[in-house]
Amino acid sequence: MAAILIVDDDAAFLRLLDLMLRRENHIVTMARSAQEALNTLDDNSVDMVITDIFMPKMDGFSFISLLRSDRRYKDLPVAVLTASGRRHMANQALESGADGFLLKPFSSWELKKTVADCLGITWNMQCDHAREGCYCTLNTVPSNCPIYRNAHQ
Repeated sequence: MAAILIVDDDAAFLRLLDLMLRRENHIVTMARSAQEALNTLDDNSVDMVITDIFMPKMDGFSFISLLRSDRRYKDLPVAVLTASGRRHMANQALESGADGFLLKPFSSWELKKTVADCLGITWNMQCDHAREGCYCTLNTVPSNCPIYRNAHQ
């Protein structure tokens, strides 16, 4: 599907995101800091970056600014991650040049939708519960799905 670089200083969270994205057949590269991500970008071609905002040495805002100021990466889609209590940070990231955001904690559906939106992919497929008889699409709110709702009560 897409080559995605994820940037987060939390190793456990990196592994979780790696698993979620690989499950969707994405090629994943991980970096534990913004500087490591910049080095990785020099050596690898990626279709998208997902970055945390709060990281040591260089935060996500500075990282996005560097990407946007470099002609090689100025159009590279970037999504930011932030805790749900910090929604204003996500808005600030969008103003700084991010293309999308995810509020932690997020579902696999939200991750899929954010990746699709950032990559300009139109999604019209069944949700994760399709095998159980659900006919929701990713364009609907998953909480409207009775199978999703029952599984998450």
